[in-house]
Amino acid sequence: MALGEAVLKITANVQGLIGGLNKGAAKMKAFGKKVGDIGKAIAGAGLKIAAFGAAILAAFLPAIVQGAKFEQSMADASAVIGDVFEQNVEGGKTVQNFELLNQKAMELGETTEFSASQVAEAMKYMGMAGMTTAQITAGVGGVLELASAGSLDLARAADIATDSMSAFNLVAADLGRINDVMAATAAGAN
Repeated sequence: MALGEAVLKITANVQGLIGGLNKGAAKMKAFGKKVGDIGKAIAGAGLKIAAFGAAILAAFLPAIVQGAKFEQSMADASAVIGDVFEQNVEGGKTVQNFELLNQKAMELGETTEFSASQVAEAMKYMGMAGMTTAQITAGVGGVLELASAGSLDLARAADIATDSMSAFNLVAADLGRINDVMAATAAGAN
């Protein structure tokens, strides 16, 4: 084989190699574009998932904040109510006083104009006046009625109610009567 033939064969092989490399490079470029498109799709889906998560969080955030506020109000009330960690027998079951207060606050939070957190706040003021769990659960509804009827904040209503009970030697169950007398007196004085 002559030198010229060898050069032609090497040149043909090199050109074939360059052509093959060019085809491989084009395929790699196409593959890279597909991978990039997949990455963009995944990133877009990630943004959509993040937006969905943010929307869910925004929808539940008020409830989360309200729940945290209620928990704090109940913790504040339990700090001042003397018998909150004692137990009672209610309906044949032994229930901790804290749970009775918790249930009452949620019940009144659902059935009155006041939130459960505000009810727990009223309970705290009643506890500060020395009332027991039984007295508080029996009388907190009356304190809420007094606050509503007199356009008072709960601290002032609890103060008036507990002072009246002490002054006239009444019990928490008498708060309805106290409220009626106060409302009649206020209406008559006007």
